[in-house]
Amino acid sequence: MQFERRRSQRIFMRIPGRIYGSRKDKSVIYEEVTTETVSSYGALLNVQETYEAGIHVLFTNLVTEEEIPCRVVSVGESKAGQKQVAIEFTVDSPKFWRIHFPPPGEKPLKRSTS
Repeated sequence: MQFERRRSQRIFMRIPGRIYGSRKDKSVIYEEVTTETVSSYGALLNVQETYEAGIHVLFTNLVTEEEIPCRVVSVGESKAGQKQVAIEFTVDSPKFWRIHFPPPGEKPLKRSTS
């Protein structure tokens, strides 16, 4: 069994966003999306459009109105059949989501019951 190693933890969080870019055939992508999970390096997005791995897009966080350049790293579907794409930031921006992500391998704090 092989374990997947992540550079940072993923957090399940729905954040509204917008994707703008173009496919390899030069057709334009412009759509409002929601995140499924976020990390300090990117996000998993629920989408309607068709995407190709490797294309570059601009993601806008509609909560903060901040934009960040990204690359589509994978394309797939959720178990429920929803189209999903994973994006990776192409610039270092660990604070883009306004969340502190613990370093990889750090164990969560245990709550005291007393």
